Amino acid sequence: MQIIHATFKAACLALGLSESDEQWKYALADVNVSENPSKLRELFAIIIVFYQPSEPQSLGEQFRNDLCEDILHTERTQSNDLQFTFSDEIFNRGLIEIEDKVVCLKRSESSRKSIFLDAPRGTGKTFLINLLLAQIRSSVKVALAVASSGIAATRVGDFLSGGRTVHSTFKLPLNVLFDTEYVCPIHKNGPIGKILQETSFVLWDECTMSHRSAIDRTLKYLKCNNKFVGGITFVFAGDFCQTLPVIPKGTRADVVYACLKSSSIWNNVEKYYLRTNMRVYLCGRDDIFPARLLKIGNRTLENENGSINHTIGRVVNNVEELISTVYPDIFNLSNKSYQWLCERAIISPRNVTTGEINDIIRLKFDGHSREYLSIDTVTSTDDAIHFPQEFLNSLSPSDFPPHKLKLKIGAPITLLEAVILTGPAKREIVFIPRIPMIPSDLSFSFKRLQFPVKDSFAITINKAQGQTFKYVGVDLRTECFSHG
Repeated sequence: MQIIHATFKAACLALGLSESDEQWKYALADVNVSENPSKLRELFAIIIVFYQPSEPQSLGEQFRNDLCEDILHTERTQSNDLQFTFSDEIFNRGLIEIEDKVVCLKRSESSRKSIFLDAPRGTGKTFLINLLLAQIRSSVKVALAVASSGIAATRVGDFLSGGRTVHSTFKLPLNVLFDTEYVCPIHKNGPIGKILQETSFVLWDECTMSHRSAIDRTLKYLKCNNKFVGGITFVFAGDFCQTLPVIPKGTRADVVYACLKSSSIWNNVEKYYLRTNMRVYLCGRDDIFPARLLKIGNRTLENENGSINHTIGRVVNNVEELISTVYPDIFNLSNKSYQWLCERAIISPRNVTTGEINDIIRLKFDGHSREYLSIDTVTSTDDAIHFPQEFLNSLSPSDFPPHKLKLKIGAPITLLEAVILTGPAKREIVFIPRIPMIPSDLSFSFKRLQFPVKDSFAITINKAQGQTFKYVGVDLRTECFSHG
């Protein structure tokens, strides 16, 4: 049986070749049950501006009585006439209000606001930002996902298809003490410059642990646009109750000055807050522990002489007890699953203490152990006399593998052939070669050729930023040098 439709659009809708407006009808009907007509008009305007329904006129006519119900009520009250009914004048007034909302939405869209999403752990931040990225990219627009650390980058935008560190994307220097007029070394005609010129949306996760940067000046230069960050919509996400920028040998004032809140960017950012712990809410558990964590960050938890009582967690007496609590039956590590390893960790403020704990744990389980020595050389031949080989081997710069790298099969990181435990590429086998590394925090320059790996039974608090664990042990034998 053939059915003739009046237009090509109607024929496409009947054949299912074009999106129908049924989802918007259901959305408007649901809102109409629980909200007032003003909210219904606001939702209708959002649908018109951002989602382009196939037949907006038909959609409006179906709900026109509901959209104008409050206007009719106002007329009845003012005229004291309960018999007053809908008329073209009332519908026109409703259309005018919808038009005003549409104009405001289009104006706000063109202004491209920048947003800071304040989201404590467990409030659904990762889900929300990935949803934002999917929505923008579905509109055939360029959306970049960056994060302050490599671990956090695996959580946003799918690390294999878009999530990168902010230093890699914008070519920011690792040395935070650059000049205030610094512009990132990105050429307009280069591949990165061209991508940034086409970018309309950037999401920066864990921005609170990064130093205030020169991204604003760089994007203005690349986009030839004097608007804030070149007119690009920026969404910053993070939690100031967690790790802030680390300034070597810096004071608390130095850390505050390096923070995003001290940057000119902060004055142009609109703030939004996520406060409901979705993990607790969806699992139906009590929120006592998450609420206490929030109170610690907000400094509202009752304490005695600046110390937190023991109800926040279990206190152990020594490192051995800490290891046995977080890693029970570590002697049988070969029988443990990948999931067992990636859901637990010990965190500590300093690299020295994490190295000590990793050494203790490595001796507790059986396995073939190997020791790999690095090749250390000075970059300038003139320094060879002043800095002998033994001295270079004794150095342990921050975020550097040691000269004597001890690895054992079965540990979270193994020689050359390693398995990724977390992130989109988890359980994939990767091959890691030796790479040359040059530290930037020394008075002279030397190069270390070594495998860029460390045992990760224990990691620093900064490295744990962006990670999700089920069992966590916190080593607080030394004070934290950074907030968090």
